[in-house]
Amino acid sequence: MTYELPQLALFSRDEDHDSNFVNIRSILESDEWSNCNAKIPLILGKDPKGENVIIDLATAPHILMAGSTGSGKSVCMDTMIMSLLFRFRPDELKFILFDPKLVEFEKYNDLPHLLTPVINDSGKFPFALRWAADELARRFHVMSDAGVRNIRDFNAHSHDNRSHEYMPIIVIIIDELSDLMKSDARRDVEELIVYIAQRGRAVGIHLIISTQCPSKSVFSSIIKANFPTRICFRVSSQKDSRFVLDNGGAEILREPGNMICKANGSMNMKRIQGAWTADKDILHVVHFTAGQMVPQFNHRVICAPQKEYVCNSSQEETRHRPEYAPLKKNLHPYDPPMALAALALLQMEGRISTLFLQRHLEIGYDQAASLIELLEERGIIRLSPEDGPKCELLISADCDTKGE
Repeated sequence: MTYELPQLALFSRDEDHDSNFVNIRSILESDEWSNCNAKIPLILGKDPKGENVIIDLATAPHILMAGSTGSGKSVCMDTMIMSLLFRFRPDELKFILFDPKLVEFEKYNDLPHLLTPVINDSGKFPFALRWAADELARRFHVMSDAGVRNIRDFNAHSHDNRSHEYMPIIVIIIDELSDLMKSDARRDVEELIVYIAQRGRAVGIHLIISTQCPSKSVFSSIIKANFPTRICFRVSSQKDSRFVLDNGGAEILREPGNMICKANGSMNMKRIQGAWTADKDILHVVHFTAGQMVPQFNHRVICAPQKEYVCNSSQEETRHRPEYAPLKKNLHPYDPPMALAALALLQMEGRISTLFLQRHLEIGYDQAASLIELLEERGIIRLSPEDGPKCELLISADCDTKGE
């Protein structure tokens, strides 16, 4: 079935709206949009000079967004989604949308671009993050076998060789992260977000996260470090502005839609008047796309994961070993993907250390130490003070293990 991208006729004209607003149609009609070289273009709005501002999510590659209620975050996310719908077919790009407030993304439920219905349950969304982490690992494995380094090269190769799969871009949008950070799965959510943010760019998996509560209780320092592109709308204090942008300024923004953008880790900040999309125009676009194709949901996205993650091909055989199961059952569904790789190494060696995990999983000390703490919490290992940072197997498996 042939799919047709939305047309500008679906949007109202500028004269139909207040002149104080920047209508998205004026940017979609511009030469900057038509000639944009961005791989994944996102419309933000106009700068004080009246020039259109379009960023590339492929190089962003993840966006952290904050602002108080009514400052324009939801409108900005609507504009971003519209930007993507005007550029990508459902087979080229997929969305995972988390909307705990039940009102922001419900209008998109019929989009054929959705991997799963809009997720409203904070208890189910960690499963979606876990699925995304597993998909990320799978894509790296497939791309490694194909001898390519990024999704663009892989899809170009797939176009030439029809026997290869085509990997769509996956954009995960979280409307309010604080709801997830208040849940019992906080630690798991944080680790999965960091895992995806650190590795997702090469395989075409991108995160856009927003909150009205910019604080350490929501965004830890490690999350901030992996989100180089940040957008801040009006916030209540200079402290909040500095937390998001590492600079003040957002506390003096007054009009809805006014934002400050710090793109891709740059020290330069840009003042922007955000583009606005009317709800009726959004419904026109959704109706137009849904009329051509019905959503094909992947219900495994929000189910407890069954697939086991393997760090690299050298551990591929370990997930089929019979002795793996007695230990694996002690992990929780929310546990990070790297926990399974660490568990496989632990099963093979019997005794491991942070240095051993760093060397074999190619991770940093902090992550290796966190994995060891997690295995201890799950009752799989116990620390051996006499051996320093080393640990020993606590749960017996029905097989022999070799010592370190």
